[in-house]
Amino acid sequence: MYSKHTLDIRTLICKLVNGFLGGNSLNEAYFLIVAMAGYLTASLKAYISGIILITEMTGSFTNLLSIGIVSLTAYMVAEVFHSRPVYEVLLERFLHGKKAVGKSGADKVIFEIPI
Repeated sequence: MYSKHTLDIRTLICKLVNGFLGGNSLNEAYFLIVAMAGYLTASLKAYISGIILITEMTGSFTNLLSIGIVSLTAYMVAEVFHSRPVYEVLLERFLHGKKAVGKSGADKVIFEIPI
């Protein structure tokens, strides 16, 4: 059906992604790193922290642009769906949850001490 030299849109996209001049092929590890950054950013709703943490974990800046784009996209999607940060939900459960075990009348209190 297709001749050997036919250039269709799928081949063009693959060549654009991999580079016309024999660029590096795509690696699954890069996709996992970028997905990890998006998941962390969306669950914590901390855009810059997600980028810095994943860059620190990987130890290289090779994926910094792609991590930034995916983190920004994940943050915007979390904002659109009115997602709440994980740590705020955990704090609310801690403060308004059940009483402490063994103490019947104890209330939970958070102290802030400026340093």
